Amino acid sequence: MKLEVNLLEMEEYIHKVYKKYIEKIMTKQEFSRFSINHMYYLEYIYTLNNPTFSQLAQALNVSKPSVTAMIKRLTDQGYVKKMKSEHDKREFHIYLTDRGKEILNAELEVYKHFTEKISKHLSEEEVELFSKLVSKIIVSIKKENTMEVIECN
Repeated sequence: MKLEVNLLEMEEYIHKVYKKYIEKIMTKQEFSRFSINHMYYLEYIYTLNNPTFSQLAQALNVSKPSVTAMIKRLTDQGYVKKMKSEHDKREFHIYLTDRGKEILNAELEVYKHFTEKISKHLSEEEVELFSKLVSKIIVSIKKENTMEVIECN
């Protein structure tokens, strides 16, 4: 139970820092329209390096119409743009705009800040151990193939 509480407290801290960083670059109105799904899409577009709609749908395990609807919202809000493929004019690739990159960078700053906090309060040996433990957990989770979908009861 203590691990659960500690993880929850870490998540709350990260969330508060994220909100602080994002409020610096977004208006309250823009922030109120921005959801966690928006962030997932931006992250996947970045990670997949300008995917097609089909590639993004497959990676997110959602339907192509769902991707189309979200990309329309993200385009209207100025976070992404779509461009025809040079190789197949029937396909479109999705790119982050400078605004989309700015939002992703804010998220990266949060994790950089959190990493600095960890390093500040732990010895070098403890940081190394913590890193190894987190890596071990991530490898195990990936082997179980549970990072894709988490079922909630």
